[in-house]
Amino acid sequence: MRLILHPGHAKCGSTSIQKSIIVNRKLLESNGFIIPDPQMRIRGDKGFNPNGETPRPFFRKMMEERDTSELEAKLKRISNRAKKNNKTVLISAENLVNGLSNRVGESIHRLLASYFSDIQVLYYIKPIDSFLLSAWQQWGYKNGKQFDEFVDNAIRAGNPNYKIAADTFSAIYGDNSLDVILLETNFLHGGNLLEDFYTRIGVDFSKTNDSESRSNISLNPHLCSILSRSPHLFENAHDESVKEHILNMAGKNSLAFKKSQGFISREIIQKIKNRFDSDGKYLVENYLPDASVNDVVVQPSTLEAAPLGDNEEIKQMLAIQMELMLKLAK
Repeated sequence: MRLILHPGHAKCGSTSIQKSIIVNRKLLESNGFIIPDPQMRIRGDKGFNPNGETPRPFFRKMMEERDTSELEAKLKRISNRAKKNNKTVLISAENLVNGLSNRVGESIHRLLASYFSDIQVLYYIKPIDSFLLSAWQQWGYKNGKQFDEFVDNAIRAGNPNYKIAADTFSAIYGDNSLDVILLETNFLHGGNLLEDFYTRIGVDFSKTNDSESRSNISLNPHLCSILSRSPHLFENAHDESVKEHILNMAGKNSLAFKKSQGFISREIIQKIKNRFDSDGKYLVENYLPDASVNDVVVQPSTLEAAPLGDNEEIKQMLAIQMELMLKLAK
C-alpha cells in the first residue's frame, strides 16, 4: 500500500498545495488516490465531506488530546480500502511537523509508517530568511512584535526546525522515502510549486485546475510593522479580518500587498546566519546536495538587496496610506 505524505512545513506553500488538492479531488481520485477529509474520513464513509479541507483539524485535535487511538482506527479502515482497490492515500497537513520531539507527534508518524509499505514524504522548506519574514507577516505582528523581536524569539526557539523535522522523517520513514525540497524556482519542476508537487506524485499538471489555489497573500512588511503597534485590532494571531478588509477594499494588486526588497536589515541577516548556517550546512550535506548554504539560510536576493533607508521606508508607507485613503474616498 502506498502513502504520499506532505507534512508541510508551515509557511512553505502548504496552503497552495491543500487548496489545489481540494479543487482537484475528482482528478486525483480518478488517478487512484484516496483523499481523506478534515476528520480523516474517506469517500464512502458516513459524513464524508468531499469539499472539506485536508485532515489538519483531525491531527490538531489528536495532538491537543494527546491520544492517537482514533488515528489507528481510521488507518485500519483506510489501509484496508487502499489495499483492496490498489489505491494511494494522499495526506497533506503542515501541522504534522509540530510536536516531533514529544510522544504524540512522533507516535503519529510511527503509526503512519506502520500501515503503509510504500511511502513518499514530500517535505517543502523555504529559505530561512523568507520563512521568518512570512511567518511574522502571518502571525507575529498581530501579537505586537516588530520583526527584529520576532526573529530574536525564533532564534532562541530554534524555529524553523527543518533539521529536526528532516531527521525525524528520515529515521521513521527511511532515507529513500524522504524528499526535502527547497521552495525556490531553481529547485522546482517547471519552476512552480504546484507543478513540482503534481510531477512528484505522478499526476499530469496540465490537467489540473489551480484557479482556486492562490497561496496566502501577505501584507507589505512596512504596513505590518505599523500594525504591530496596534495589536488590539486582532483577536489573536490567526485573525485575518484586517487583511481581508484591505484585500476586499483595495485588491491583491494594491501597494498594501507589495513585497519590499531590502526590508531585512544587515544586522538581522547576520543574526540569522549566525544561528542557522550550521543547520543549513547539515541540510545541504544530507538532504539538499544541489543547494548551497545561502540557498537554505539567507537567499542571495536578500544578501544583494540594498537596505532601505529611513526616507525610503517613510515614502513606501505614505504611498500605501495614500492609496488606501483614496480607495476609501471613492
